[in-house]
Amino acid sequence: MPFSLRPGSGCSPQLSAASPCLMNISDLPQEVLAWRDGIINKTLSFTNNTIIFSHFMVINTIVSGLIKHSEIMYFYPDYTSVTQITLKNNKAIKISLGDEKKTVINL
Repeated sequence: MPFSLRPGSGCSPQLSAASPCLMNISDLPQEVLAWRDGIINKTLSFTNNTIIFSHFMVINTIVSGLIKHSEIMYFYPDYTSVTQITLKNNKAIKISLGDEKKTVINL
């Protein structure tokens, strides 16, 4: 499933190396990796239509995990945006990202 960072997204290559967007998942503490893996595994276990209301960090955890993205952040969902993920046989077959935040986030 091809994905790439969109121009103008919060995680552009112009950000400094200290930015959380560019922090590699493998650099996370073991407890955070376990938290991340638990969220991804739970998401993949859903067998019925499911709605999740969540913070942007969990949304990014799910999206980046499903597409095997190596950085923590993938995008900055806007307030009340809707991200849709379609699973089939425990794999993401479609991911539609919600609107991105239009305000500047100081990291």
